[in-house]
Amino acid sequence: RIAGGDVWDFRPLRKGASEDEQRESMEKDFTAGADWLERLKPNYFILGNHDSRLWELAEADKGVRSDYARLLIDGGKFGGSKIEGVTQMIKRLNCRMLPYHKREGVLRIGSLKILHGFYCGVYAARQHALTYGSCLFGHVHVVDEHSIPGLERRVGRACGCLCKTDMEYNQRQPNTLRQSNGFAYGLINERTGNYHVFQAE
Repeated sequence: RIAGGDVWDFRPLRKGASEDEQRESMEKDFTAGADWLERLKPNYFILGNHDSRLWELAEADKGVRSDYARLLIDGGKFGGSKIEGVTQMIKRLNCRMLPYHKREGVLRIGSLKILHGFYCGVYAARQHALTYGSCLFGHVHVVDEHSIPGLERRVGRACGCLCKTDMEYNQRQPNTLRQSNGFAYGLINERTGNYHVFQAE
């Protein structure tokens, strides 16, 4: 079981967040994501670009905001109660966490690579296949695939998303009508590295 990233939104932390967005509470968002990970019990958790906002804030010099981010990541005492951070929860779930990184955030299982994703737009599956070979990724919220011709077949597969496709920010963006809910599942031969992927939409 692989959680492919963007378990959290952390909208108030995004670059260019409005004053209203910066005032939003992250408690509901954080609790919902943590609860989902508890239910899924993933073997791997690959951070996405939204998740990594918390790590970026923790590394920044933003005073109390950076302190709060480090508390959510590492856990600790706060106001007389103990808070379990993301890294503690992941360790307790016996899960391996990978960063949102072009190289270190790529999980290899057999001849298949799994990553959160970096390219956007209608050619995202093609770009991922050209860069990473046969791979599964999320990021773009669509179910899609693109095959690169060659003796060794390379297929980039976008796995869809497990969130609402109609968000407040994309109400007037018809290109987001491509988005759909979905996930990937399948079989991997651990001896040969061969695999078969199914995409559920």
